[in-house]
Amino acid sequence: MKNVILLNNRSLHLYDFKELKNNCDLRISAVVFDTAYNDLSNEVKESLDEIHILPDIASDQQKFPAFPEDFLCSLIEKEQAQFKDTWIVAADELNNLTASFLRNKYNLPGTTYPIILNYRNKTLQKNLLNLLLFSSPHSFLLSPQYF
Repeated sequence: MKNVILLNNRSLHLYDFKELKNNCDLRISAVVFDTAYNDLSNEVKESLDEIHILPDIASDQQKFPAFPEDFLCSLIEKEQAQFKDTWIVAADELNNLTASFLRNKYNLPGTTYPIILNYRNKTLQKNLLNLLLFSSPHSFLLSPQYF
């Protein structure tokens, strides 16, 4: 059985966990913030094996803050001790870097940090395209005053 820890704070309602578990031998737990948990239907809540609910983090800097690393590390250590085939899955782009960092740190299967960094870092992507002589549109950073 694969033990899947799902990092997601906004879109769990889009997945059919019952079907996934019927088709694959999976144990699925999710890490969510309190507000995201409250927004979940009972059907989604019941289809997950475990839900780790973290208190919401108020942030002026980020609309969707990152999960606390210390909590995630202790959770992975606990889960790995109990389930040898543990996977970390980020179901949204916001958590991909965190998931890949944890995969590297705990030697878990999945896409590694350098690969995800290529996916998340748009400036790196643009520079690589320019090196390959592909033209890319000009862009600039917006300061917070424009939001």
